[in-house]
Amino acid sequence: MPWPAIALDEWKPVSRPVAMIAIAFYLLFLLYAANNRSGFLFLDYANLAIHEAGHPLFGISAVAERTASATRSWSWAAHSSNS
Repeated sequence: MPWPAIALDEWKPVSRPVAMIAIAFYLLFLLYAANNRSGFLFLDYANLAIHEAGHPLFGISAVAERTASATRSWSWAAHSSNS
């Protein structure tokens, strides 16, 4: 079975001033990153926020997983002691 194609509109060209501004911002960021000696860039704050937001979101499934695994381990221990 072939993979379904993702229908995207045709790409539109970017004007020269917009491309130059984007390249300038990219080069400024590279310069900032190359000169930053702390090892923690301002862009890392966005990564940190997304990472920390995942704790409560995925914590719910972790509680359910721990509960289920504890039940399985207790069940296993009960069956193995009867043997």
